[in-house]
Amino acid sequence: MSGTILVQCVEKGENPRLLENMPSLDGTPNWQQIWHQDTDNSKELSEYLARRFRFDPDMWLIELDIPDGERLIALMGQ
Repeated sequence: MSGTILVQCVEKGENPRLLENMPSLDGTPNWQQIWHQDTDNSKELSEYLARRFRFDPDMWLIELDIPDGERLIALMGQ
């Protein structure tokens, strides 16, 4: 398994939150929010993602535009 998986959670296209699965000692999923930003400044997030893709060209970015996307991610790990 190579490449990082990032999940971008938004609700109606607003207030993006970026989550990344961090390593855990027991191997269970450990999703942590690594970015939160107001919709007004989406350029910063785009620049951050561009830097990450340059560093890890095998990275996956999944966008969930649903209410409470973090809850869905937590349920997937059960």
